[in-house]
Amino acid sequence: MKQMMQAVQAETTPLVRAWLNFMTLVLVVGGAVFMFNHTSALLVFLSAIASLVAAIFLFRKFQNIYVLGATHIPLWGPLVGYILITHFKGGDDFSQPYTIWLATAALVMLVSLVFDIRDVYLVLATGRGQKPLGNA
Repeated sequence: MKQMMQAVQAETTPLVRAWLNFMTLVLVVGGAVFMFNHTSALLVFLSAIASLVAAIFLFRKFQNIYVLGATHIPLWGPLVGYILITHFKGGDDFSQPYTIWLATAALVMLVSLVFDIRDVYLVLATGRGQKPLGNA
């Protein structure tokens, strides 16, 4: 994991690193706060941890940070759909911390999925990140 984190540090901009930290804060920390009382929070938390574990294995295999988002696609795509269908049907009470967090988590996953799909496409179409680290 240390090598993966060093590669992310070396190959991404400060803005991307800030986004990754924000994403972790919202999904992991926020999920941990609400997971004991809300099934969707537990699913968010577990999917974030599963994505991290899968990303470690992907990085070990490919040594390419641009494939790491591929772990989000099969987990977060269906999860965002589930959250939107089961929780946000209109008339939601956005004065409740859980509802605010869940909406934020769904939005974070959606934004991340856009960039993840883009990165995976670029890896497959152009070989992005296939050069040795530091030269990408």
